[in-house]
Amino acid sequence: MKKWNCFCPAGVEWVKNSDGILVVHRNQNQSYHLTGIESVLWSWISLSYTYPRLVSMLAELAGISRLAAGRKLRQVLEDWRGKGILEERGIIHG
Repeated sequence: MKKWNCFCPAGVEWVKNSDGILVVHRNQNQSYHLTGIESVLWSWISLSYTYPRLVSMLAELAGISRLAAGRKLRQVLEDWRGKGILEERGIIHG
């Protein structure tokens, strides 16, 4: 079975609060407040939804095409990887 896999690296912790998600990277002494679409995506990723499901659900939520949703998802993931709060292993075989 193939599965898309991403995770928080060592030193990254997060908590859902009343207006989004607070992500703290202790090793970098940085914190990020995720709101809106980013908060929703973080929650879905934490639930281990597949990449295609994330794209489909984002398209439905935002009222955009699957193509646009895929671009948005890639943009958000790239931003998070750049900040060091998410690592992606891509497709793994389980």
